[in-house]
Amino acid sequence: MPNELILTDSGRIELPPAQHQGFTALAKVVQRMPAYVPSGADPRQLLMAIVAEANKQSLAKCTPVSIVKTAFNCAVLGLVPGEFMGMAHFVPFKNTKNNCTDCVLVVGYKGWLELAYDGDFLRDVHAEVVLKGEDFERWNDEAGPHIRHKLDLERDDGLVWENVEAAYCVWHSRGGGSGLEIVGRKALQALKRRGQV
Repeated sequence: MPNELILTDSGRIELPPAQHQGFTALAKVVQRMPAYVPSGADPRQLLMAIVAEANKQSLAKCTPVSIVKTAFNCAVLGLVPGEFMGMAHFVPFKNTKNNCTDCVLVVGYKGWLELAYDGDFLRDVHAEVVLKGEDFERWNDEAGPHIRHKLDLERDDGLVWENVEAAYCVWHSRGGGSGLEIVGRKALQALKRRGQV
């Protein structure tokens, strides 16, 4: 089993000791991964993060094939996995059809933004929370949805969970499209209970 990944321009990446069979399977083919990294991505940083994420003990029950597939999918997308960057995560999911646990690549919101910007789809995106007492209005007309949000200049003092009434995101594409999504307090509380906020 190879204990390092050799990158032609960036030197070597030493592979950590395998925590499970899935990582052992990945170590056997990891030498092919640099060919799948998109141009413009830093292969050393990306592959070190992929190797670290794929070797997590939480993936020990996942099928080795699913870990290898997830690692290569992450490399192809060029997304740095793990908690620090928050672009993508390797998550174990129960596969009831095959009675096993598969490792699945879950792209985080930062990863979706990265892909949208890299693909020249997004021109800009803006997300904000609405606090109690702030003037906020939403309406629709023939041109589509609109909002007006007057932010309190001293809002930093009140920027705590208890004061959050809603959150919204406005985006514009390079092709002239746009979108607006608003999430109210009840939906935010449900997401918070599930650990997604």
